[in-house]
Amino acid sequence: MIIDQTSNFQPLLKACLEQLNLIEKITIAAKDGFVPDLLRVALRQDRWPFAIDPAYLADPNSDADKLSRAQNIFSIILPPHMQNKKFLDFGCGEGHVVKVVSENGATAVGYDIVDQSWSKLTGSFLLTTDWSEITNRGPYDVVLIYDVLDHIADRDWVEELKKVVSVLAPNGVIFVRCHPWCSRHGTHLYHQINKAFVHIIFSEEELTEMNLKGLPTRKIIHPLDTYEALFKNAGLKMNAEPWVTREPVENFFEQPMTRERVVGNWKSSPQPPLASGEVFPIFQMEQQFIDYVLVRA
Repeated sequence: MIIDQTSNFQPLLKACLEQLNLIEKITIAAKDGFVPDLLRVALRQDRWPFAIDPAYLADPNSDADKLSRAQNIFSIILPPHMQNKKFLDFGCGEGHVVKVVSENGATAVGYDIVDQSWSKLTGSFLLTTDWSEITNRGPYDVVLIYDVLDHIADRDWVEELKKVVSVLAPNGVIFVRCHPWCSRHGTHLYHQINKAFVHIIFSEEELTEMNLKGLPTRKIIHPLDTYEALFKNAGLKMNAEPWVTREPVENFFEQPMTRERVVGNWKSSPQPPLASGEVFPIFQMEQQFIDYVLVRA
């Protein structure tokens, strides 16, 4: 009698290979003294949710993608009629929004603390690191501050905002998009690793160990209250209720492995249920972008 053991051998081989694969994932190469943990293993698995849908990730090296993004900012955030308006983009980055706005009839100026290869863009607009140039060309009817305030981490952000108020026309309007630290992609790590809330769950030291470094970002755990106080201290008021873009927080982040890391960031909250870790900060983590229309107080 011949016994066919192939059917028994295949499942055993598969199980052994799966175990070897798990061991390989756990034994992550790292510096001396590094102790691998399940969070790092989970981070490299598909079950960890994306920070941004990969279909919507712009190519950071594509000028076409950057101009398309700038056109979307103009269409969604700014008023449609910019003819004969004086426009300032505070924290203009590479200047693509300034270019788009100038092509729509405005006298457009962009300011940033870093010159970002502006020679690549051509048109009838100014991009500068010289604040005196901004002052001389003011005042401005429309000012844009797009995803900038949260990343003023090494300067007094009230004073920075007061600089903007100083060049605002009497009836001028400031359009602000805030991108709070507690959002799923708050430090812009998605081009390095497109996984949600990585900056909340891992410490800066742990991120450095994994060769991950996001943009400097103020650690804001109560965005709406924090921004309202900032605007008031800078001499501004909201001209309309803020528009909050929300995205649901996946159940993945409420499991024990990640929950403890998340709630630990709210220990300084003035709300006792959050400070104690009793309540998971879904309300805060759902807030991805907050758009404001501001005028002088």
